[in-house]
Amino acid sequence: MKLSDFMLSGLKNFSAISTSILLRPGKVQKTLAQDLTIYVEAEFEDEMPSEFGIFDLNQFLGNITTLNKPDLKFDNNHVVISDDVMTMMYRACPAELIETVPPEKQLRMKTVDVSFQLSGVNLQRLLKLATMNGFEHISITGDGEKIYLIGHNRDDNESNSVKTVVGESQREPFRVSFHTDLLRLLMNDDYQVDVELNRLTRFESVNHKIHYFVSPVKKEKA
Repeated sequence: MKLSDFMLSGLKNFSAISTSILLRPGKVQKTLAQDLTIYVEAEFEDEMPSEFGIFDLNQFLGNITTLNKPDLKFDNNHVVISDDVMTMMYRACPAELIETVPPEKQLRMKTVDVSFQLSGVNLQRLLKLATMNGFEHISITGDGEKIYLIGHNRDDNESNSVKTVVGESQREPFRVSFHTDLLRLLMNDDYQVDVELNRLTRFESVNHKIHYFVSPVKKEKA
């Protein structure tokens, strides 16, 4: 098999969340941060033939991209990576040595309390402003009429801040905050955002079969 561009970019994204991964048979692959703050699930075109553990995902991807569009042949103990010039044998890592292995059962939200569409362009602009201004948090807030995405230092009312309207809201005021670094882990894309207040927020890509579950900083109200 040859890995598609989307799988290569998806696994590269995974490597920023967890350095190791247990690839499972089939098209759906998952990763989970060691501190459990972000969980990602993606469905790729590429179908894994068997379970395969990778201890250093960046190293694994570097080997593949260094070769010329190589073919990969997996078994339980190794993968043979070969192009028209070179052949490499890459050993599998035992599952028990993988840093964090997500559960096989699909993660589901109990309820969706707030929902809106988020432009990838606006998210990237907000993250750029967060970097320039040292914003430690990005919050989703509602004032009973509008839903906003805000970049700020949540516990410092005297700091700079920036906000953009992302939707309409008829529920009581709320605020859900995330560490900015977590949202930097999302691939550059447009997202359907579903919030389960005080538990999880799901960022589901509009253009690819990938979604992220992100944990809030802590339970809070506006």
